[in-house]
Amino acid sequence: LGTGAVAVNNVGREGRNVVKIDYRDGKSLVLIVYAGISYVFQLNLYGDKGWRQVVVTDSAAFYANLLRKVAEMCRSRRPPIPYEETLEIIRILAAAQKSLYEERRIQIG
Repeated sequence: LGTGAVAVNNVGREGRNVVKIDYRDGKSLVLIVYAGISYVFQLNLYGDKGWRQVVVTDSAAFYANLLRKVAEMCRSRRPPIPYEETLEIIRILAAAQKSLYEERRIQIG
């Protein structure tokens, strides 16, 4: 979704995180991360014009493509994701953990 996250609220519990991320432009993202369940990576996108679902069923190809990006980054010395987005992802994850432990919404932007 790019940068622009302003607040994070984790209403889950340890090992069963349910995180709502609010963006400056009005977008919202709900991230559900459960530990201890079988491997699945699924993304559902909803918008004014419909919805899409992305499911990773071939984990070997998923990780092979990830390693290709890492190798390309080492060769080119350019990250595949801008530094600003990477730092925001880290801020979101840290805020999600803080929100869980403090049981409150955390402002980040």
